[in-house]
Amino acid sequence: MVCPRCASMYVKKDGVKRKKEGFTQKYRCNSCARYFSVPIETEIKEYKEVKPGEVFRYESDKVIRVHGLTDVHVGANEFDLEKFRQAVKAIYEDDNAVWFGNGDLLELIPPHYKISQRGQEIPPDEQYLTFIKLVQSIKDKCLFIRGGNHDFLRSFNILDLDICKIIANEMNVPYYKMPGYSQIVCRGKSWNMVSGHGKSGAKNGDLELDKLAAVYSQGDVFFL
Repeated sequence: MVCPRCASMYVKKDGVKRKKEGFTQKYRCNSCARYFSVPIETEIKEYKEVKPGEVFRYESDKVIRVHGLTDVHVGANEFDLEKFRQAVKAIYEDDNAVWFGNGDLLELIPPHYKISQRGQEIPPDEQYLTFIKLVQSIKDKCLFIRGGNHDFLRSFNILDLDICKIIANEMNVPYYKMPGYSQIVCRGKSWNMVSGHGKSGAKNGDLELDKLAAVYSQGDVFFL
């Protein structure tokens, strides 16, 4: 839900009010501290989100293989289209496979950014459309999406628009804005999984979660 007065998405439900014409849902905006309401029948569908402190849970009665797609960088000069297609094909052909997006799915170098746009072959809007098209065949196997420093951070800091939230909404899966904590339950046995992205200071939010995890994925870190 978006505040009609200041366009903030930082709003909270504040009860239901009964009027002559029907019920309305009241909201309070935490940004401008004002109230507004909408008819229940016309309430905008809220996107799926895993908020800080919440745990995403996935259960299966069969063996599953969880794939983490991280640092794909669609649109970058170095993007390996064939390798990514192979990954998508492997997930598609495996009935037991599921996957999650772990950040930097797009290269996303905005205009007038501190680095040259020569590092990408196609503009950000085409990167988004290309990614959605490439994963179309495995869309129904996606568990969740989380952002990285390229896609989430750049789009949010410069445009106040979270491209990763849009990707998650398009795919109808939960979105992690912060470090992601998941519980995977397979045949009654549970595994705690943390999806992280970044290093040094960018990793601080994940450190405590890693201690509790049986499995963790780490994007944006490369070892030679």
